[in-house]
This record gives sequence, structure tokens and C-alpha cells, in this order.
Amino acid sequence: SVLVSRGCGDDEEDAAALAALREKTRKVESMIHQLEVEKEGLETNLKELNSRAARMNASLALREDEYFAKRAEMDASKSTVVDIRDRLKKKTDSFSALNESLHEHLEGLHEQELFKQSMEIRWQTFTLGEVFERSAHRLFFASEP
Repeated sequence: SVLVSRGCGDDEEDAAALAALREKTRKVESMIHQLEVEKEGLETNLKELNSRAARMNASLALREDEYFAKRAEMDASKSTVVDIRDRLKKKTDSFSALNESLHEHLEGLHEQELFKQSMEIRWQTFTLGEVFERSAHRLFFASEP
């Protein structure tokens, strides 16, 4: 209508231009509306992703706590195993020393038994005369000053 009042064109051209402008405006408004809808959808997705990330972080924190608890438990178990191994080594060493001592004692007993047997055999082979002779010999030398 501004163009018409100046006399620059006819009413049909102005109406067509105005209709085209209105159509373009409607398309732009529709595109703006579509972008707003997409923006709302993206904001909703972003909120869901943030919420999911928060839940995953919380779950990860729990898993991390569980990990450190299990790690502490494992370290305590390792310490207990080391203590038990040390005590077992001490007992094994003590047992070895006791076993060696017992073995030495048994060897001593065996030597005494062999000596006793040899003395018994020797005693059994003496004749009565030899026994008197040895006894007299001891008595004679024992009585000398």
C-alpha cells in the first residue's frame, strides 16, 4: 500500500508481493518454531544425559569405595599371610633344631647301646680265672700307696 500511494506499481503486484512476503514470514516463523521444538528436545536430552552421568558417577564412586575396601581387605589378608608364614618358618626352624637334637641324642644312645653290648660280649667271654685275676690285679694295685 506504501508503493501504491507513491504510484510505483499496481495493486495486483503489491498484493502478490505482500502474499509472498507473508508466505516467507510464515515459513520463517515455522522454521523458528521447529528450531524451538528441537531446542526443547535437546534440552530434555541434555537433562537426561546429565542425570544419567550423575547416576553413573555415583555408581562409580560406590564402586571406587568398594574397590578401596576390597583393596584394604586384601592388604590385611596379605599381612596376615606374611605373619602366618613367618610363624610357620619359626616353628619349622624350631622343629628342625629339635629334630637335629633328637637325632644326636639317638646317636648317643645307639653308641651307648653298642658299647654296652661290646662290654657284655667281652664280659661273657671272660673265664672265671680271668675274672679272679683281674679282680686281684685291681685290688693289689689299689692297695699300694
